[in-house]
Amino acid sequence: MTCGWFPLTDRRGAGLLCSLAALLLAPALALAQSAPPASDSEIASRALLMAVEAGRTDLVEFALDNGADIESRDGRPGRSTALLLAVEKGDHLVVRLLLARGADANALTATARTPLMVAADARDDPLMGVELLGAGAAIDAAAADGTTALMAAAGRGHENLVGLLVLNQARVDAVDDKGRSALLFAAEDGSLESVHTLLDAGADPKRRADNGETSLTRAVIGAHTGVVSLLLAAGADVNAPGANGQTPLIVAVRTGDTATVNVLLAAGADVNRTELANGNSALMYAANSGFADLVEILLTGGADVDATARDGWTAVQAAEMVGETAIVERLRAAARGG
Repeated sequence: MTCGWFPLTDRRGAGLLCSLAALLLAPALALAQSAPPASDSEIASRALLMAVEAGRTDLVEFALDNGADIESRDGRPGRSTALLLAVEKGDHLVVRLLLARGADANALTATARTPLMVAADARDDPLMGVELLGAGAAIDAAAADGTTALMAAAGRGHENLVGLLVLNQARVDAVDDKGRSALLFAAEDGSLESVHTLLDAGADPKRRADNGETSLTRAVIGAHTGVVSLLLAAGADVNAPGANGQTPLIVAVRTGDTATVNVLLAAGADVNRTELANGNSALMYAANSGFADLVEILLTGGADVDATARDGWTAVQAAEMVGETAIVERLRAAARGG
């Protein structure tokens, strides 16, 4: 028996499947009429990809039973296989079916992303991770840019998947092509649970990316005070400058993050450590930004009112420049010992 375009291997339910396939394949068949003739296998492979997109397990089986190449790829830039498409959609039933029929759990996209990486990036779905790992997915495979599934999950705040990957011995010290680790991505995202999981698994809180960035600085930039506290408790360097040469304290002051400033000072941040490029201090930035509360906190912490930046400016001049009269008077009083 045939279904218009290729032989059916199973007559049971053939009429229904023919109708379903005809409906599903209408766009592909229209395209095929204006393209060079395709083989039965090629048409079945198109049917497979379209069935996956539609989430139809019956038609996925139909296409596979009639010659579809399970590793065929779609025409989009990512060049995804049926499994990659199903994983991206989060379709457990189709994923389970494809894996049972022998789909490659380590098939790569055009940028060398595996199904596990796609799952880690798409949603916090540990069950999908279990399915793929159980089918032999390489847990530490790296994409073209060095990203692993653990980094992808950490950067997206997918805490449950981070826990699953760590439980299955994913490398927490792996870095991408910019030297960034999963811990840095988790700190940037602000996920306390992911940061805690990674630190418990041995992630280094002092590791620097290639540009000098640290997990602590990324957490400070995001105003993730809880993550900042966690990293400091794990041994992060409270005074280590980030990629722009600013200490975590300066970064927190510039963003007006009083809570994080207090945490950093309590952890021993050097209140007078200056920015590498220009010699500006945290007090100068607070004064210039009009953050009177932070000026007071920094003065209480021992900030040097008379310190000068490389251009010769002081905190008083920084406040004067923006018309912060009250801060100017407070700084002058502090300089007099008041």
